[in-house]
Amino acid sequence: MFRGATKITLDDKGRMVMPNRYREQISELAQGKLVVTVDKDQCLLIYPLPEWEVTERKLMACRH
Repeated sequence: MFRGATKITLDDKGRMVMPNRYREQISELAQGKLVVTVDKDQCLLIYPLPEWEVTERKLMACRH
């Protein structure tokens, strides 16, 4: 759903500030719920929850 590299900043309280261009999509497609994980290169990967659930099922299937 989201692809590309985007610089994400933290506000004064340490909260992640999501770029405006993604906010509406996150709200509509993920009900505001995201999963943040890290890849082998120490980059954060951010998934809308429904997308993560699909990815998680695929990962779990590979483990069995």
